[in-house]
Amino acid sequence: MKTKEFLLIPLTFAVILSLAGCGTSKQSGKDHSQHEHKKTNTSKPNNSQTGKAIKEELNGLDSIEKDVNKKDFKSAADQFESMHEEYHSTVLPPIEAKNKKMGEDMHGKFDALEAAINSKDKTQILTNVKINRDSLQKAVKELGIQL
Repeated sequence: MKTKEFLLIPLTFAVILSLAGCGTSKQSGKDHSQHEHKKTNTSKPNNSQTGKAIKEELNGLDSIEKDVNKKDFKSAADQFESMHEEYHSTVLPPIEAKNKKMGEDMHGKFDALEAAINSKDKTQILTNVKINRDSLQKAVKELGIQL
């Protein structure tokens, strides 16, 4: 009986660890930003979902631009954060699937916008808003989406 209990404890511990998701995670050589990007949407978004998400991102960029022009950096930061998850879960995956380099470039541009917002540098924010808006328009063409 002691042998069964002795084996049961490590086995139970191993099962708990595996269910908890413990393990090593792959890190790319690039440190994109201070936050961790999580892919929550494991299914591939369709063009309708992606188109809707891109429209929302474009509207969010318009809001950030307006907020920054009013020197309301807090609202701009809040708007960016509300856009952040959808960008990584719905916008980037189909782009990266079709054109990996384009997706990586867009990701870097999005992170540059975040850095500019965090630094509260109006000129850099407005420049990066334009860059991200142009990137999204190119992605629309690449994916063949009509907005």
